[in-house]
Amino acid sequence: MTGFVILGGISFLEKVPNKFECKSDSLHVIHLRNENMMHESASMAELEPIKSSGDWKQCSQQYICKNNLNLYKDLFRYDQTDPEYIDNWIQKFDLLCKPTEYIGLIGSCYMVGMFIGFFILPPYSDSYGRRPIFILTMILSTVAQGVILFTSSIHKLFLFMIILGTTFSGKNIVGLNFAIECTPEYYQQLVVSLYWTVELFSIIMWSFYYQKLDKNWFPLQAVYFVGGIITLIVAVFFLPESPKYLYTKQKFEEARQALSYIASFNGLRDHKKYVFDNELTEGASASQLTETAS
Repeated sequence: MTGFVILGGISFLEKVPNKFECKSDSLHVIHLRNENMMHESASMAELEPIKSSGDWKQCSQQYICKNNLNLYKDLFRYDQTDPEYIDNWIQKFDLLCKPTEYIGLIGSCYMVGMFIGFFILPPYSDSYGRRPIFILTMILSTVAQGVILFTSSIHKLFLFMIILGTTFSGKNIVGLNFAIECTPEYYQQLVVSLYWTVELFSIIMWSFYYQKLDKNWFPLQAVYFVGGIITLIVAVFFLPESPKYLYTKQKFEEARQALSYIASFNGLRDHKKYVFDNELTEGASASQLTETAS
């Protein structure tokens, strides 16, 4: 899941439902339950839950929060017949009656992570290579996505949104540069165009998914999570280091190996041996210099 997709999807994940239904006798039931809990002669094992016999009626978020109905899941429910209803993080992290700052903090944590990541991942990719930093990015992203998928702790959500935010520059700067540097020059513009097309399509897909396919946030997030795992596996086992990065660091033999791997992957088996245009090798013949890479 790329950074722009996350930014585009946060508004859906944080959307508070508009319509609710409460039991008509909910306040009376709460009163009876509180009295029952305060009865000193009854042990916890002997207490039987007092069930509501009232009908469902429309109520507001203010009514639910004012009377603490959010603590009793059997006394209120979200109106899922509402066309704008989405089963999202409001339900997952029980944010309905939390201060609005909690909801805003989710996106803010991601932005804080983005800010931190800009000062770490791109500079480190110039020092240690595109491939290891991209792999580190995907490890952090996959772990963060996995925790967010399965945790119900709002504080863990805040922490791992920061971690997920730090991967923004790793995916959208390091990752894109990595792809461009492993691509022939005449295809590089196509790679950039394809990248932004996929980004735009993914953001549009959020709206289409919730309107036409499913109201539940989990399946789409799970797809992005699995996609991240696949990307990580490909990066670890199949992607070589950027030949251009190795060339700029004058690691010419490693650059040759990376180019040979890419050539073999593309079906070019009989490529010639060569040295680079600024490579200093003793005894290099003129014929060796006829093919150069920059």
